[in-house]
Amino acid sequence: MTIARPIFDPTLIVKRLKVTRGANVAYDEAFHQGVNVLIGENSSGKSTILNFIYYALGGDLRAWSDKALLCDDVWLEVSLNGKLATLRREISETAQSAMSIFGGPLKLADLAPSSDWIRYPYSRSKNKESFSQALFRLLNIPEATTDDTGTITVHQLLRLVYADQLSPVEDLFKSDSFDRRDVREAVGSLVIGAYSNEIYGARQKIRGEEASLKDATSELRSLRAILNSTDQEVVSTEWALAARKKLETQRENLLRQISNTETNPNAESGDDELTIAAQTEASKRVQILQAQIAKDEKTLAALQFSISDSEQYIGSLESRLTELQEARDVSEHIESILFSACPACYVPISHITEDKIDKLSDEMSDTDTIPVRSERPDVSQVTCPLCKESVSERAENRLVALINEASIQLKQSKLLQEARQDRFELAEQALAKSRKSWEEAATEYRSVTALPTTNAQKQIREMFRKLGYIEREIADADRQLKMAQRVDELADKKADLAKSIQEFKDRLEALLARQAKRTQQAHNMVEANVIELLKNDLERQDSFQNPKMVNFSFAGNRITVDDATYFSASSTAYLRSAFLIGLFAASLKDPQFRHPRLILLDSLEDKGMEPERVHNLQDLIVGISEEARPAHQVIFATSIPSPKLDPKMQVGHFSTRENGTLNIS
Repeated sequence: MTIARPIFDPTLIVKRLKVTRGANVAYDEAFHQGVNVLIGENSSGKSTILNFIYYALGGDLRAWSDKALLCDDVWLEVSLNGKLATLRREISETAQSAMSIFGGPLKLADLAPSSDWIRYPYSRSKNKESFSQALFRLLNIPEATTDDTGTITVHQLLRLVYADQLSPVEDLFKSDSFDRRDVREAVGSLVIGAYSNEIYGARQKIRGEEASLKDATSELRSLRAILNSTDQEVVSTEWALAARKKLETQRENLLRQISNTETNPNAESGDDELTIAAQTEASKRVQILQAQIAKDEKTLAALQFSISDSEQYIGSLESRLTELQEARDVSEHIESILFSACPACYVPISHITEDKIDKLSDEMSDTDTIPVRSERPDVSQVTCPLCKESVSERAENRLVALINEASIQLKQSKLLQEARQDRFELAEQALAKSRKSWEEAATEYRSVTALPTTNAQKQIREMFRKLGYIEREIADADRQLKMAQRVDELADKKADLAKSIQEFKDRLEALLARQAKRTQQAHNMVEANVIELLKNDLERQDSFQNPKMVNFSFAGNRITVDDATYFSASSTAYLRSAFLIGLFAASLKDPQFRHPRLILLDSLEDKGMEPERVHNLQDLIVGISEEARPAHQVIFATSIPSPKLDPKMQVGHFSTRENGTLNIS
């Protein structure tokens, strides 16, 4: 009886690889969980197959073999935490090529129209997410970000998964043309489960708040200098309000005097065409501004309605994503439902006997696992006991596409919502400007309607001159009031920022302490695994016989054994393989690791390692796989397979230089 393995998040299993050349198939082989072995002569194309897998998963590969460049596309069916998807990339020497993702197995992807595929670029943009974001989401891997280079990509993660032949054997990571210490450190921290987005967010928040505090302090200093540059008393909000109120009283008194003078019964009647024209012009301007205010209010209301409606739509998309995840959880446990009779007509199902039901029930009880974070049973091989169809084909084929489509819609909707918010703020500013202009026009209209139509014109014009002076003083008072209010706002903002910075620093300190504890715990696990592999090596390197301590640094890209750094070439190659295998093995014991539980090895025979030593290492790898509880996958290439390898582990035929891995005809 085959017992289904639990799945730790993330788990990436290669199910099938197909390479095409035009309408022809150059390679098409199925892979399985556990150990997969590519066997063949040197220079027969084994490394090319591993390169194809690495590239199809999102690796940035430019060093292709001549035969590989004759092919057009690489298709890879994968299981992403139990969800089936097909990845497709065009074979190109150009760096950072795009990827297309189909939600379902390769046999359906072959027949699917282009509309069922989602194409992702290598790098993210404001309006388009990258395939790394899509794959990380499906694998439940948090996005790790560095200060200088941005978000970590799938390519960077795979550098700790694929041990190729071209990278220096003393390096832990696969070589890369844009290698950086901070990137390696972030990738290593992510893989061992120590990376926290909260730490990066807290650091960014502290930097942002400190920059805002610096700007607020500088602006506050400048405003206080401007406000207190005269011989007046210190300008405060209260002082500015009192000064403006005094000027408004003077203006009202002056307008009253103008009105009384015009309505003086002793005044002579007469026509003043200039006054009438001014009144007409002022009235026309007030009407135009009233219409503009109505238009701005209508625009603001429309935007407000659109924003409210979009908020509901965004909420529905978020709910849909949650429901899709819940649907995934339900589909992963659907195998627990057994039918002995048709649920529609209740007629007994003849092909399911009581014995079969009891057997299926026993098998399912054996495969049940206690739900823990990031651990689920594998449903990719489960079949429905009623219709005999694969659960993965019924429930999982479209799930990947649905999750990605909903995520893309959610991202685009949020971007559009941000644009609406920006337009709303501009509309508010436009409305405030229109209202202020209307108030000025209304004041002017009241003034010109009070213009004299009598011989008191000279006296009243002098009053208007004083009125204009008062209006300018009121405008100055308004500016002072705004500056004084801004000073108060900045003072409050400084206090809030200082408090926020301290809170984030306290939070960061706690997060860093937790990260350090997790890092040490993970390092101890990896170190123990590497020491075990070194002790079980053949007696070829003295320092490997009984090592007491293994230190490694992701940032430094180096590993030492009892502080020693120099070993023979073959032992250095063995040590590098031991580290990557030890890291992989630790992820099979601890679900907190963010390792994809997949390892690609093309360096087991590097630097002249003798066959017996290679066989021993292969046997150790098989032992680790057989003892592991969760789902995982090892794919390695060899020209000298261990006699103890199970023939079922071999993928494809024994390749030779005459009959290579690729069928190029």
